[in-house]
Amino acid sequence: MHFCTARIAIAGDHQNVYSATEFDPISWPEIAVLQYLHGDQSITEVVPFAVAAQTGREERSRLAEKYKESIVSEVFGGRQSPGELDAPQVRIKPGVTWMNPLTRTVEVTGNGRPVEPVVPVVPEEEPGPGPDPDPADEPPPRAAGGRFQPRK
Repeated sequence: MHFCTARIAIAGDHQNVYSATEFDPISWPEIAVLQYLHGDQSITEVVPFAVAAQTGREERSRLAEKYKESIVSEVFGGRQSPGELDAPQVRIKPGVTWMNPLTRTVEVTGNGRPVEPVVPVVPEEEPGPGPDPDPADEPPPRAAGGRFQPRK
Protein backbone atom coordinates (compact mmCIF):
# COMPACT_ATOMS: atom_id res chain seq x y z
CA MET A 1 0.00 0.00 0.00
CA HIS A 2 1.28 3.49 -0.83
CA PHE A 3 1.71 6.30 1.65
CA CYS A 4 1.66 9.86 0.37
CA THR A 5 2.39 13.45 1.19
CA ALA A 6 -0.43 15.85 0.37
CA ARG A 7 -2.05 19.17 1.12
CA ILE A 8 -5.51 18.99 2.70
CA ALA A 9 -7.80 22.02 2.57
CA ILE A 10 -9.80 21.76 5.78
CA ALA A 11 -13.53 21.79 4.94
CA GLY A 12 -12.53 22.76 1.39
CA ASP A 13 -11.03 26.08 2.57
CA HIS A 14 -7.79 26.56 0.63
CA GLN A 15 -6.74 29.26 3.12
CA ASN A 16 -6.76 26.65 5.91
CA VAL A 17 -4.47 23.86 4.72
CA TYR A 18 -2.89 20.93 6.54
CA SER A 19 0.27 19.44 5.05
CA ALA A 20 0.60 15.68 5.40
CA THR A 21 4.37 15.15 5.38
CA GLU A 22 6.70 12.16 5.42
CA PHE A 23 6.36 12.12 9.20
CA ASP A 24 2.54 12.20 9.17
CA PRO A 25 1.62 10.65 5.80
CA ILE A 26 -1.77 9.58 4.49
CA SER A 27 -2.43 6.29 2.75
CA TRP A 28 -3.66 6.06 -0.83
CA PRO A 29 -7.11 4.77 0.32
CA GLU A 30 -7.25 7.49 2.98
CA ILE A 31 -7.48 10.11 0.24
CA ALA A 32 -11.04 8.92 -0.51
CA VAL A 33 -12.01 9.36 3.16
CA LEU A 34 -10.50 12.85 3.27
CA GLN A 35 -12.29 13.81 0.04
CA TYR A 36 -15.57 12.64 1.58
CA LEU A 37 -14.93 14.74 4.70
CA HIS A 38 -13.46 17.90 3.14
CA GLY A 39 -14.66 17.88 -0.49
CA ASP A 40 -13.45 16.37 -3.76
CA GLN A 41 -11.15 19.31 -4.57
CA SER A 42 -9.67 19.56 -1.06
CA ILE A 43 -6.77 17.10 -1.48
CA THR A 44 -3.98 18.46 -3.67
CA GLU A 45 -0.29 17.89 -4.39
CA VAL A 46 -0.52 14.16 -3.65
CA VAL A 47 2.88 12.46 -3.94
CA PRO A 48 3.16 8.74 -3.18
CA PHE A 49 6.58 8.14 -1.65
CA ALA A 50 6.56 4.90 0.39
CA VAL A 51 5.22 1.35 0.29
CA ALA A 52 4.07 -0.59 3.35
CA ALA A 53 2.70 -4.11 3.67
CA GLN A 54 -1.00 -3.76 4.49
CA THR A 55 -4.07 -5.64 3.30
CA GLY A 56 -7.29 -3.91 2.31
CA ARG A 57 -9.05 -5.32 5.36
CA GLU A 58 -6.30 -4.08 7.71
CA GLU A 59 -6.36 -0.63 6.11
CA ARG A 60 -10.12 -0.40 6.39
CA SER A 61 -9.87 -1.27 10.07
CA ARG A 62 -7.16 1.37 10.61
CA LEU A 63 -9.24 4.02 8.84
CA ALA A 64 -12.39 3.08 10.81
CA GLU A 65 -10.45 3.52 14.03
CA LYS A 66 -9.04 6.86 12.90
CA TYR A 67 -12.17 8.38 11.28
CA LYS A 68 -15.13 6.35 12.72
CA GLU A 69 -16.82 3.30 11.26
CA SER A 70 -19.83 5.25 9.96
CA ILE A 71 -17.66 7.48 7.77
CA VAL A 72 -15.58 4.60 6.38
CA SER A 73 -18.81 2.66 5.65
CA GLU A 74 -20.11 5.61 3.62
CA VAL A 75 -16.89 5.88 1.62
CA PHE A 76 -16.22 2.20 0.90
CA GLY A 77 -19.80 0.89 0.96
CA GLY A 78 -20.76 -1.05 4.06
CA ARG A 79 -18.06 -3.46 5.13
CA GLN A 80 -16.09 -3.38 1.86
CA SER A 81 -12.33 -2.89 1.91
CA PRO A 82 -10.70 -0.18 -0.21
CA GLY A 83 -10.44 -1.26 -3.84
CA GLU A 84 -7.09 0.37 -4.59
CA LEU A 85 -4.24 0.31 -2.12
CA ASP A 86 -1.57 1.51 -4.54
CA ALA A 87 -1.38 4.62 -6.68
CA PRO A 88 -1.13 3.74 -10.38
CA GLN A 89 2.21 3.98 -12.21
CA VAL A 90 4.34 5.17 -9.31
CA ARG A 91 8.06 4.77 -8.82
CA ILE A 92 9.10 5.03 -5.21
CA LYS A 93 12.17 7.17 -4.65
CA PRO A 94 14.67 5.32 -2.43
CA GLY A 95 16.35 6.98 0.53
CA VAL A 96 13.41 9.02 1.89
CA THR A 97 13.21 9.00 5.68
CA TRP A 98 9.63 8.68 6.91
CA MET A 99 7.47 7.67 9.87
CA ASN A 100 5.55 4.49 9.11
CA PRO A 101 2.14 4.95 10.80
CA LEU A 102 1.56 1.18 10.83
CA THR A 103 4.65 0.34 12.86
CA ARG A 104 5.28 3.79 14.37
CA THR A 105 8.94 3.55 13.42
CA VAL A 106 11.14 5.81 11.35
CA GLU A 107 12.16 4.02 8.16
CA VAL A 108 14.00 4.77 4.95
CA THR A 109 12.26 4.01 1.67
CA GLY A 110 13.91 1.33 -0.37
CA ASN A 111 15.01 -0.96 2.45
CA GLY A 112 11.94 -1.26 4.72
CA ARG A 113 14.05 -1.42 7.85
CA PRO A 114 13.62 0.89 10.83
CA VAL A 115 16.28 3.52 11.27
CA GLU A 116 18.52 2.85 14.25
CA PRO A 117 17.77 5.52 16.86
CA VAL A 118 20.60 7.88 17.63
CA VAL A 119 21.12 7.81 21.36
CA PRO A 120 23.83 10.13 22.63
CA VAL A 121 26.21 8.37 24.95
CA VAL A 122 27.02 10.55 27.93
CA PRO A 123 29.94 9.34 30.02
CA GLU A 124 29.16 8.84 33.65
CA GLU A 125 30.80 11.37 35.88
CA GLU A 126 32.54 10.24 38.99
CA PRO A 127 31.08 11.81 42.10
CA GLY A 128 33.24 14.65 43.27
CA PRO A 129 33.22 17.07 46.16
CA GLY A 130 30.50 19.11 44.48
CA PRO A 131 30.21 22.90 44.26
CA ASP A 132 31.11 25.16 47.13
CA PRO A 133 28.01 26.11 49.10
CA ASP A 134 26.76 29.65 48.56
CA PRO A 135 26.44 31.49 51.87
CA ALA A 136 23.32 33.26 50.53
CA ASP A 137 21.56 29.87 50.36
CA GLU A 138 21.98 29.25 54.08
CA PRO A 139 19.21 30.36 56.42
CA PRO A 140 20.05 33.30 58.69
CA PRO A 141 21.26 32.37 62.17
CA ARG A 142 18.72 32.28 65.01
CA ALA A 143 19.19 33.94 68.32
CA ALA A 144 18.08 32.49 71.61
CA GLY A 145 14.30 32.53 71.72
CA GLY A 146 13.93 31.71 68.00
CA ARG A 147 14.31 35.23 66.55
CA PHE A 148 16.37 35.84 63.42
CA GLN A 149 19.63 37.74 63.72
CA PRO A 150 20.62 40.05 60.86
CA ARG A 151 23.60 39.00 58.77
CA LYS A 152 26.86 40.73 59.27
